[in-house]
Amino acid sequence: MKKNSISKSDGITKSIPEKDLKILWSKAGGRCSICKKKVVRETLEQILSERMPLGENCHIVADKKSGPRGESILTSQERNRYPNLILLCSDHHMVIDQDSINWSVEKLHQMKADHEIWVETQLTDITLDLATEIYSDLVNTATDALRLYVAS
Repeated sequence: MKKNSISKSDGITKSIPEKDLKILWSKAGGRCSICKKKVVRETLEQILSERMPLGENCHIVADKKSGPRGESILTSQERNRYPNLILLCSDHHMVIDQDSINWSVEKLHQMKADHEIWVETQLTDITLDLATEIYSDLVNTATDALRLYVAS
C-alpha cells in the first residue's frame, strides 16, 4: 500500500496510506468539511493534472499524544487512517487545532459525517432531479398522446 509522507516542522514524518487519502478526498467532495469551500484550485491552463490541492488532511485525534485531541487509545497506525481524518481548508485546520476544547473529537466526527452526507445528497439530488424531469416529461407526453387518441 503506497503511503504519502508529510514532513512536519518538528521533524516527525507521518504516513497516511494513499487509499485513505483517496477515500477522504472523494467522500468530502474536495471541499472543507466545515465551510464547504472548494479546496482544489485549477491552474490557468485548466489542465486536469495541473490542479493544485489546497485542502489539508487533518487528524481528528492528533497523530501524537502531545497534539490537539491527542489523548486517545488509537494506535499510531489508526491515527493515520481514514476514520480519523477530516478534510479542511487551511483556515479551519488552524481553528480546530488552536481550540481543541470547543472542537472535540466527537464534534469533528459529527461534522465529518454530516458533511459527507451533504456531499452525497448534493450528488444524489442532481440525479434524482434529472430522473424526475425525464419521468415527468414521459408521463406528460404519454398523457397528451392518450388524450389525442381518445379525442379523435
